[in-house]
Amino acid sequence: MLSCLADGAELTSAEIARAVFVRPQSMSDVLDGMERRGLVRRVGVRARGRRNPAAITPAGQAVLDAVQKVALATNDLSSLGLDASRSAQLAALMLAVIEGAEAAPELDDGS
Repeated sequence: MLSCLADGAELTSAEIARAVFVRPQSMSDVLDGMERRGLVRRVGVRARGRRNPAAITPAGQAVLDAVQKVALATNDLSSLGLDASRSAQLAALMLAVIEGAEAAPELDDGS
């Protein structure tokens, strides 16, 4: 989530939620916790119906810098025989599955 804000972008919780594939309702609590820890700051007025974007703080950037190499290495599948191109293909396919699952109607399990 911090990487969404790393380029200086100021994004709302809904915009961040879309970028990281979670529900907007979930993102508000996450942002509140990150704000309490000093990793992000709200740059707008906190009022219902008002745009209240978040921005990364220097502390948040330091945390992101510390973990980014590990996070990127997690997506490196070369040890499993996939080069960068195939890894990107797999990631795109996995995202398509997630998006399809989110868009699919819930199945009635009969209970």
